[in-house]
Amino acid sequence: MPPRVDTRQRLIESAVELIHERSYASVGVTAICQHAGVQKGSFYHFFPSKHDLALAAIEAMIDHYDRVVFKPSLSIDGPALDRIERVFARAWSDQLATTNEANRLPGCQLGNLAAELGAQDESIRMRLQAAFDHFEEQLEQSLDQGGPSPEPRAEASLVSQAVFAYLQGVLLLAKTANDPDLILRLAPFVRDLVSPTVLTPAAP
Repeated sequence: MPPRVDTRQRLIESAVELIHERSYASVGVTAICQHAGVQKGSFYHFFPSKHDLALAAIEAMIDHYDRVVFKPSLSIDGPALDRIERVFARAWSDQLATTNEANRLPGCQLGNLAAELGAQDESIRMRLQAAFDHFEEQLEQSLDQGGPSPEPRAEASLVSQAVFAYLQGVLLLAKTANDPDLILRLAPFVRDLVSPTVLTPAAP
């Protein structure tokens, strides 16, 4: 018998994969259990409901984007704008890696859930909002290290929110067009959101 933690993890990984390929509404507990190779009774041992599994899946999605997209892009030395544009390049690579068997671009896991459930489930909406805030804070920290600029200092939180909104919009357009390279073609324009107001360090 597999370890308990392995069973729980398999359920989470199956939920992430199936919800990303299809949607939250179209994936039931039975399908998740079959995909994970887990008995239904074991599912309810770990999760009272599909809703609770979805919240755990969101945590896994956040961890994925942290490890694969944001931290590797923003932790590297270099100009802030280069680091920001690298986020788009890594998002492009991630979309290619998660393209489904029908050769359809899946879009952002978290963005898909927000579009589907944001107006229907308050606890999921709040968790997704916290996730978006988390990524925007990472962008804000990167922008705050942008270096001197002759332009007036802008509010880093607003600029980072605009950058994250642009990223989500680009991923949605690429998904709709089923064209991953659209992410790379549109990535350089993120500089137009930031360059007129590249942030300078706050005065001591």
